[in-house]
Parts: sequence; structure tokens; C-alpha cells
Amino acid sequence: GLTLISTALLHSGWMHVLTNSAMLLAFGAPSARVMGPGWVGASKWMLLLVGAVTAGSLLYLVVRGAGGPPAVGASGGTSGLMAAAFLFGPSRRMRSPLSREFLTISLAFALINLVLVLAGPQLLGAPIAWEAHAGGFVGGGAMMLVLAPQHLRPRLVGR
Repeated sequence: GLTLISTALLHSGWMHVLTNSAMLLAFGAPSARVMGPGWVGASKWMLLLVGAVTAGSLLYLVVRGAGGPPAVGASGGTSGLMAAAFLFGPSRRMRSPLSREFLTISLAFALINLVLVLAGPQLLGAPIAWEAHAGGFVGGGAMMLVLAPQHLRPRLVGR
């Protein structure tokens, strides 16, 4: 059987690989820069990616059940990297996850996924695992709040 992490290594075809690769490049680089250089930064970034993949796989499993079709692809992880990258604004300071900017981006992400769920099978020839996208997005955002360097994190409570 597939594990919660190894699903990210399997894809349904080359277009699926290319799409996830483009997402990885687009959102992996900004989130990696935040984590900092060297072994520590790279380790934190890998933990962010694996945590987002796992969160996406877990939500997929909860919604679809163990008997459902397996999810394949790294889009839970790339969705998590997207959330992590969007937590930072042009000022390079982390936004609050409750900020208007981040909530607007999250709503746009949800709407795009709704369109993909409805049109994806016809356009792409395969169903879209929105559960993996949503779980990865939430998981990646939450992990960035924990893993980002302390001086970049927003104050969520108090002053």
C-alpha cells in the first residue's frame, strides 16, 4: 500500500509531473529562502514539505476512507508550500494567517480548487484530489507558523 508520504512520488502522467514541478519551483523557492541557508534551513524546508504532504494525505484519507481510490501526486505538498509562501508579504515579514491578505488568498485557492474539481476531469482526464490540496494548504501554513525563524513570525496573541 501507499504511505502518507510516498503518494507524492507517484503521478498519473507527465502533465501531472510538470504541473507539480512548476508549483514546486514557484512556491518552494520563496518558502526555502525564509527558512534560511545551510543544513538547518534545508532541513526545516524539507520538514515543511513532508508535513504538508502528510496533512494532505490525512485529509484525503479521512474524507475518502481507506477503501477509496489512492491519491497520487505532490500537490498536497505544493499546496502547503503555496500557503507558506503567501504568509509572507513584500516586507518579508510574516502575515498573520487571519490577515485580510492571507484570507483573500485562501479564498482564491479554495475557489480555484472548486473549479478544478468541477472541470478537472473533463480538462485533465482525471479527478482532482481537492482533499489533498486543502489539507496540504492548511498543514503547510500551520507548519510555516512553527518553522519560520522566530523574528519573522507574527504575534498572534497580545502585544
